[in-house]
Amino acid sequence: MTLTLAEAKQIVDAVLSHAHDHSAKVSTCVCDENGRFIALNRMDGAAATTNRQAIGKAIASASTGRPSDYMPNPDEVSGGFATVTGEGMPLNHRQGGLPIYRDGALIGACGVSGAGANSMDQACAQAGIGAVDGLRSTT
Repeated sequence: MTLTLAEAKQIVDAVLSHAHDHSAKVSTCVCDENGRFIALNRMDGAAATTNRQAIGKAIASASTGRPSDYMPNPDEVSGGFATVTGEGMPLNHRQGGLPIYRDGALIGACGVSGAGANSMDQACAQAGIGAVDGLRSTT
């Protein structure tokens, strides 16, 4: 079970639509279960730094299978995830990243940054994941 590029694009489109509806300018990143990027998008007018923050939230969520604001014990982090990933992107443990599950299996994560409040970043991520049939942010 993998997250497809078509699904990642649907998630990104729904995130951007939700952000637009709330007058927010965001970046969003969708990655696979190993924290490898599938899609990255920054809205016109969003700060350049929001890319890095969205990536960090997505990777933090993928590393634990939980929302990015969850602070794991070191032995809870899966695979090769650490404080800094192989791409040189730091994990971002602020609200705004959510895991993506299909049939109970972790298949990726979505991170959002730039909405002005981390809770709105997370609402955008939830809107994105919820827009794709069969995908959930919880098991």
